[in-house]
This record gives sequence, C-alpha cells and structure tokens, in this order.
Amino acid sequence: MNRAYKAFCYLLLPVCLTGAVFLFYHAARSGSVGPMLAWFAPGLVSAMLGLYVIREAQVTNVTVDDYALTQRTVFSTRSIPLKELEGYREGGKDSFRLIPKQGRSLQLTTAIADRRELIEWVKDNYPDIDKREREAEEATLLRNERFGATQSEREATLVKARQFTRIANIGGMALGLWFVFYPQPFDLSLTLIFLAPLVALVMIRRFRGLIRFYSVKSSPYPSLGMMIGFTAGGGAVRAGMAYNLYEFPSSAWLLLLAGAAGMLLLIFLLAREAFTGEKRKSLVIIGVAVAALAYSYGLLVNTNCHYDRSTARVLPVAVTGKRASHGKSTTYYLQLAPWGRFPEGREVDVSKSFYNNIQPRDTVLVLLNQGRWDIPWFRLVSY
Repeated sequence: MNRAYKAFCYLLLPVCLTGAVFLFYHAARSGSVGPMLAWFAPGLVSAMLGLYVIREAQVTNVTVDDYALTQRTVFSTRSIPLKELEGYREGGKDSFRLIPKQGRSLQLTTAIADRRELIEWVKDNYPDIDKREREAEEATLLRNERFGATQSEREATLVKARQFTRIANIGGMALGLWFVFYPQPFDLSLTLIFLAPLVALVMIRRFRGLIRFYSVKSSPYPSLGMMIGFTAGGGAVRAGMAYNLYEFPSSAWLLLLAGAAGMLLLIFLLAREAFTGEKRKSLVIIGVAVAALAYSYGLLVNTNCHYDRSTARVLPVAVTGKRASHGKSTTYYLQLAPWGRFPEGREVDVSKSFYNNIQPRDTVLVLLNQGRWDIPWFRLVSY
C-alpha cells in the first residue's frame, strides 16, 4: 500500500475506535433494549471499520513475478498467470482492469505504491482490449457498402458522422442546461428543447444507422446519446423545477403514456437500422424508453403550465414553518397549513427572495390553475 493510503488508515483507526468506545459506553448506560441497540449498532460498525482499515493497510499488495500477477486485499486474493493475461481496459476515475483470456477481470486497486509504473509495464507488454476491438469493428464497418460504395466514401461518411455528433452532443448539452437554468426567451428555448431529439432521430435515419443511441469506448460508431439525453431530460427537469402540480389525473397519465408510445414508434420508424446494429439492445431499449417518457413528461407539463390561460382560483393559506436544504445547491421550502387536497399540509420549494420575505404564521396566496391540458397546478404569491 502506498504511504498516503497507509497514513490515512492509521489516522482513521483511533477515530473509529474512540467513536466505538463512546457509543458502547452509552449503550451500556441505556436502561432498555431499544436505546441500547440504537447505541450499540453504530458502535459495532465503527469498531469493525477500524479493524478493517488497519487490516487493509497490513495486507494490501500486488505481487508480480515471472509467472503471475497476484493482488491481495482484506477480502480476496486473485492471481492471473501472465501467459493467461489477454490485455487491459482503462475506464474513468482511474479505473484499470486486467483482462484474462478466461474468467472475470481484475480491477487493479488504487491503493498500491508504484501503481503508475505497474500500469506502464502492463501497457508495454499487453494490448488495449478496447482499442483492439474498436479497430476490428471499424474495419468491419468500413467494408459495409450500406455506408458508401467505396472505401474512401465510407471513410468520409464516418468522419462526417463523428464531426456532426461531436458538435450536436455539445449543442444538446448546452441547450439542456440553458433550458433548465435560464430558459429565456422561453418560447424559443421550449421549441428548441423539444425539436432537438427529433433532429437527432432524423440524422440517425440519414446516416442509415452509422450513428447510434449508445456508444462505448470499444465501439467506432458515433452516438447522439448525450444530445437526446440532455434535451429530453432537460425538459423533464425544468418541468419539475418550475411548476407545482396540484394533481396528476388519469387523463394526464393517458396523455403521458400516449406521448411516450408515439415517441417510441417514431424512434422505431426512423432509427430501426441503428437498433439492428446495437450490441447491448436491452440496455439501449431501457435508455430509449426512459428518454421517451422524460420527453413526453417535459413536453406535457411545460406546455400545460406555460400556455395555461385559465382564471386562477385564489386560496389564502397559512405558513406553518420554513426550512433550507443545503447540498450542492440550497433549496428553500415553506410548510403550508392544510388546504385543498392536502389535509396534512404541503411543503413547497420557493425562491430565496420569497423565502426570506415570508415568516411562519404569515399568510400566502395559492393561485390554483386548471392547466392547458387539464392538469391542475399552482404557484405561491405573497398576500
């Protein structure tokens, strides 16, 4: 184990053991079984964590000799004969996996010393499996006359597809973030966010399946997954952020499912060739179905509320409390007294300025609208 990880383990050990002693002490002083278990259980977890980290510091190692590479951790010891090592795969977050000719791969721990040197040695002596598979699949792709009559035409088509998907995915990401955080002018951003997935489907159709929905590192096929995901997801996220739905009636469920089914049918009609070539069809089908539902929900709710012209029903409601939730961003909530279909009250997220201007026992006005597609929704204004 490298020095930084080992030092962390030895520093964490006394913290865990001190916490365990503290919790066991309170467990011993508890007068009944319930409180005793409430103190004892986390104490046991803290003690076990301390024993684990010290044992991890003592046993973790990777050994390479003339015959095998062996990795030992607290819970396992794995050995791969060097003559049975086929290659490696690199992933995100410093992931490095050793791939044997048979059996499951071995994830190389990040805790060992000289890990970079070991990885360089593996790279010098064994192939990158992702690169090898990508090159083999690209060679097969470039022999497919569906993408051009000659080798040069197919190569040019592949270059164009990659250039388009690179620009489109960046544009889709920017469009999704724009619509979520600052959709102004709203009509324009709303139109673009819901046209973008349709444009993606048309381009997948135009490239005759060369552009896919999903792509992995070992695949030479470009993908529009980010464009579709960010725009369809952005519409749904904005709907959840911007509007408070009073209820989601059965008619709305029918509209939602009909919209998603229509989107799936359109995907099948325009992108059938892309589906045919996908290796992970079940994963792609699940992803496409989720995207279709998100697209349908975002389109339904955003248009229902933004284009609603009904007269609002005004309800004065008392504020019973307020709180702020702190995470990556801060969200502000008001707790409302019972009203309408909320006999136990309702917590509503509001803007920071609205939150600061309202105190418990104040009264706010709930403006309840029918909705363009008969999906009731509401918003709060000061009294």
